[in-house]
Amino acid sequence: MVDLMGKGYVVEYCISLLRKKQEKRRFQIYLTDELRVLNNNICHAFGGAKITQRYADYFKKEDTRTAGQIVKDTMRKAGLTFAKDIEHE
Repeated sequence: MVDLMGKGYVVEYCISLLRKKQEKRRFQIYLTDELRVLNNNICHAFGGAKITQRYADYFKKEDTRTAGQIVKDTMRKAGLTFAKDIEHE
C-alpha cells in the first residue's frame, strides 16, 4: 500500500497526525492550567483545597540514564555501530 501512495504521502500523513496530537495536548494543558488558576482564585477567596500539580507534569518522564547509555541506545535504535568499540560511560 505504501508503494501505491508513495513514501512522501505516508510521511506527510504521519507528520500531520503528530501535529494534530501535539495541538490537542497543548489545548488540554492550556485549558487545565486555566481551570487550575480559576480554582486557586476561588479557593483564595472562599477557602478550600488548591490544585498543586499541573496536568502537564503527568507527562514528564525523567530519564535516569547516563549520557553514554543514551548514546548507545540511540545508536542501537538507528542501527549504527562504532568502528571501534568505544566505551562512553
